[in-house]
Amino acid sequence: MTNAFAALRLLPFTDILFGGRSEHSLLYDQTDSNRVAHDSGLLASLASAGPHEVVLNRGDAGAASHCDGEYSEAAAFPIEPIDTVGAGDAFVAGYLATMLDGRSPAERLREANACGALACLNTGDWEGTPTGRDLWAFLDGTDPVVR
Repeated sequence: MTNAFAALRLLPFTDILFGGRSEHSLLYDQTDSNRVAHDSGLLASLASAGPHEVVLNRGDAGAASHCDGEYSEAAAFPIEPIDTVGAGDAFVAGYLATMLDGRSPAERLREANACGALACLNTGDWEGTPTGRDLWAFLDGTDPVVR
């Protein structure tokens, strides 16, 4: 049994699926023989296999999600990265924190992108984790929060 097949069997029990295009494509290739050219089709296909929400992290190209039948996108924040270690984890943490605050999928993506960007402005995997104040200053454009 391949890892993709094992993961595919878990999709009906998954609430939120996070990944990049390469990870999501591994699962999609198992569910349909047609290749999906657009992210919206890829995410919708994965959502139809069970997850309530599918989130695509595209790094410096932004992010997208499929939640409750709705496709959303958010642009990345232009930064000069120092170190990208931990950016994906920061993205997921930002998304989940915003979700717990009851925010919309588009707002979740925007804040997740900001958290990922902030993680890249420092060396190390957790040292760039923003405080709430750092995050809001970054989102408001009042402070680049370079440490």
